[in-house]
Amino acid sequence: RNLDWEKFNRVLYSKPGAEGKEYRKKEWRTLDVNGNNIVSLAEYDRWLHVKMPEFFYGPHNCYKAAFLKAHNKAKDLSPPPKGIDPKQAQLMDDFVTFEEFRLLLFFTRMFLEFYAMFDEIDSSDDKKISLQEFKSAIPRLQAWGANVSDAESEFRKIDKNGGGSILFTEFLDYAVDLDLDLDTDID
Repeated sequence: RNLDWEKFNRVLYSKPGAEGKEYRKKEWRTLDVNGNNIVSLAEYDRWLHVKMPEFFYGPHNCYKAAFLKAHNKAKDLSPPPKGIDPKQAQLMDDFVTFEEFRLLLFFTRMFLEFYAMFDEIDSSDDKKISLQEFKSAIPRLQAWGANVSDAESEFRKIDKNGGGSILFTEFLDYAVDLDLDLDTDID
């Protein structure tokens, strides 16, 4: 599928430094619509609808799984804000703070890349990777940084639920563990 990586790099700008922080401050103001200094998945989803509508209609609608996983990863990695009691911290657990926003952008960009890989391997477009599709994709997986010597064994290792196919969440764990890098995007 034709993905506009230049646009994604602009919208999901997560670089540290003054320029990146200024961009995130500006975007945070549009994201945090009620001004409570936390952003829900629904607010992030709405922001992405405006910034990258191509992911919500037509063939790219399936990429929403990457947004959900990125939101969860960003909020799970950061400790609760200082001075927050445990009960309040538990309430905030479903939200992303400004401090976590850079991670949210970073993981969204990374997981979009991993979903693009998953989508390329899933030649049958059934939202899962069969053993045959996996075997056919070995040259691509190796180009992305995987070292696969036994395709069937590797497939079984990734298929954690033993369902006979690789789901996106299983592929995502695999791609993160190996730090795969899509060779057709613009890093």
